[in-house]
Amino acid sequence: MFARSSSNSCAQTKYALRILRAYGLSDSGFRNVFRSVVVAKITYVSCAWSGLVNKRDEQRIDAFLRRNKKCGFCQPDLPSFQELCDTADEQLFDKIQHNTHQLLHYLLPPPSTLNQGQSDITSHVLSLYCRTILRSVKYVH
Repeated sequence: MFARSSSNSCAQTKYALRILRAYGLSDSGFRNVFRSVVVAKITYVSCAWSGLVNKRDEQRIDAFLRRNKKCGFCQPDLPSFQELCDTADEQLFDKIQHNTHQLLHYLLPPPSTLNQGQSDITSHVLSLYCRTILRSVKYVH
């Protein structure tokens, strides 16, 4: 549901971008507006809802991103929806892991004194664990 409403909202933003193009906004300006408005809408709390997106909605969002690349509204190397969500997950996990005052930090197990190879594996497992927890948290509107 959120994916559909985001897609509709982003379509309205695309219309606004067309208006801005008619008034002479530069390509770099388009890309900045697109990134700060459209990509932000798509990735907003994506850690919570991206696991609930069905394949059809994911394809709709990816098609929307491809169309905007073709129109020149965003950079050609903009990642896919899934890659954007994965990046947002990793950034959130890093914030949780490294900020002891972060609300979800207490959910992490205590740090261990493993060697670097084991630490990388542990970090990956913790990341997956936290993603599962974050997706199960109920957000109150």
